[in-house]
Amino acid sequence: MNRTRSFPLLRLIIILALSVAVSGCGQPSQKVIFRCDGGWYMPPAFHGNPYVAGGDGTHMHFIWNRLFLFIPATDEYIPRLGLSHSFSDDRTELTIKLREGVVWHDGTPFTARDVKATFLVKYASGWGEAMRIIEVPDDHTVVLKWRYPFGSIDEKIIFNERIMAPEHLYGTFARKAEKILVASLSMPLFSHDLTEADIKRREEVNLKKAGLMQEIYRFRPQTPTGTGPFKFSFVSASDLGMEKFADNWEAENISVDEVRMLKGAGNDMLWAFLISGEIDGSHPTTTQDVTEQILKLNPKIKLILAPEYGDIGFIINTTKPPMSDIVFRQALAHAVNKDKVRMISYYYSNTGEPYSTGVIDSLSKKYLDPAVMERMTAYEFNVLKARLMLEEAGYKKDEDGYYAMPDGTPIKVEIASVAGFSDWVLACESLSNQLGILGVRSQIRTFEASLYHSMLTASKFDIAANFGCDYRGYAHPAPSFDRFFGKSGYIKIASGLPDRLKNSQGTEIDVTREVRKLYRLNDAGEIKKTVSELAWIANEYLPYLSMYEKNLMVFVTDGSRVRGWPDESDPIWSASSTGLESVFCYLIASGRVKGARP
Repeated sequence: MNRTRSFPLLRLIIILALSVAVSGCGQPSQKVIFRCDGGWYMPPAFHGNPYVAGGDGTHMHFIWNRLFLFIPATDEYIPRLGLSHSFSDDRTELTIKLREGVVWHDGTPFTARDVKATFLVKYASGWGEAMRIIEVPDDHTVVLKWRYPFGSIDEKIIFNERIMAPEHLYGTFARKAEKILVASLSMPLFSHDLTEADIKRREEVNLKKAGLMQEIYRFRPQTPTGTGPFKFSFVSASDLGMEKFADNWEAENISVDEVRMLKGAGNDMLWAFLISGEIDGSHPTTTQDVTEQILKLNPKIKLILAPEYGDIGFIINTTKPPMSDIVFRQALAHAVNKDKVRMISYYYSNTGEPYSTGVIDSLSKKYLDPAVMERMTAYEFNVLKARLMLEEAGYKKDEDGYYAMPDGTPIKVEIASVAGFSDWVLACESLSNQLGILGVRSQIRTFEASLYHSMLTASKFDIAANFGCDYRGYAHPAPSFDRFFGKSGYIKIASGLPDRLKNSQGTEIDVTREVRKLYRLNDAGEIKKTVSELAWIANEYLPYLSMYEKNLMVFVTDGSRVRGWPDESDPIWSASSTGLESVFCYLIASGRVKGARP
């Protein structure tokens, strides 16, 4: 990191902060207004249907409640609209008891029928193919019945769902979705059991779902209606306001009168807002030197490094020489100092372990079998070993000291990134420098986002910076391995890995089938066994080389308008992976973060 280049930027930020502070001077408001940044559609595109563009945005976290708030660090569920849950002995039925006395922002009582409507709309969008029926025994009980035992991730998805389709607004759509569901129940559940007639019927069902979703997309209420602690107030191109909902069940705990969002300002403006104290919570990606200045210039700011449960690294095209040679890929893994990449690219993250397993490092003890770990290759940083591996495989250096293919073809690796993703570009620069030390020529190219992703999905690249593990939201390995090995997985398609690969015992297996199985498992031992085998395959075949596990840089201002932010060690911050603003909302609604009245 070139710290001297940051000085002009820091001076600009300080000037901006002073101008923000001056412009904010005047008669103090008697209301407590919590301020954060966010994104939404500007009027007149803004509307109240969260299922379609124009209705979604950061405000969703404050307006709509989940059934439960999942805390990944402890595997706990904090009751929100749901109070308790239980499974039948065979785990094909999930009963959820709901909170009484809840009302929607328009005054309509909240009932189990609203939960049913929400999951039927979700079914129409493509989720829940194993769903059999949703029953409502009474106003505060909902029962979801499945065609096979609930997998451990199914419950996480259900509990994490925001209840956004009140029956009095979305009931017509929900009833149509239920008819489609009932009509599909006579078909076999699994694809390999389908006859030609079943396949045709499934296509018809999917067309009906798509048609229903088009109807839902055309529904445009003027404003959003939720059950959350804050109710929509106003929207403009620069601000979105939400006022405390007086009839919310937690209203007596809430000492914040209003949430005010500032429209997606750039990082430099957010830094200025933080320094001047004009914003209470934000998470801009920030370099080490700028972070230190912000904390120095505004002592009321706390920096929380919250787990994001995702990592950054490089997807490798395993179909294109020399990356198609597994020895070459493994030599690269030994040649890269991950900590150097982390320090240059994203200082406030955690350097990766010497593996690339598809399992996030912070959850590896939970999901990986130590016996299988012992059979994995540890890619310790060792440039001499990497060179020896290449030379033993027939790679030879030319007169300039760079390796060529065994047949003499010169090697020049292209490293791709999305233009403007500064942390990715910096990671690419570090990788390129380290490949040069190894003796491999490389060049960096940046691309506009849509072109970049088109290149990767067409496997028209060599090495590309990207996300790898994705445990955000559920802290569960199934979505991550779906990304690595699933039929439509991003890394699977980009890297070009085949469906059948050898496991740690040397047996060729269908990895796509193992991923599908992982979604349905609920026994912890079986999950660990399947995850460990897939992790071994990811580590040995190296379609992706992990660099570091990201942390979310959460800046909170304590004592200006609100106070009482939990320490970084509090497990609540792990829920930031489901949306940081959901954590802000919960802390305010529960009374843990209180208003500091003028």
